[in-house]
Amino acid sequence: MSNELVTFCDYFEQTYVLTFKRAVERQQSISE
Repeated sequence: MSNELVTFCDYFEQTYVLTFKRAVERQQSISE
């Protein structure tokens, strides 16, 4: 169960980071 929890946390973190990076890139492109 611990392994599943870690995998879920890693997956959630990766997804959140990718979404955040995309949002930042969009804001930068709009600013320019």
